[in-house]
Amino acid sequence: MPVALWVLLFVAIVPYLLAGLGGYMKIKHMGHLDNRHPRYKRNQQQVSQRE
Repeated sequence: MPVALWVLLFVAIVPYLLAGLGGYMKIKHMGHLDNRHPRYKRNQQQVSQRE
């Protein structure tokens, strides 16, 4: 029974860890996040990738 509880705890925590890691990597890749003009930031990045 304790093994099942540890597995459930692990499965419950993994999505939060992955979301935190994904957010950290996104900020590291894109710089700061602009919530007021997100499309401008995305378009600016796409233009720089084309060049």
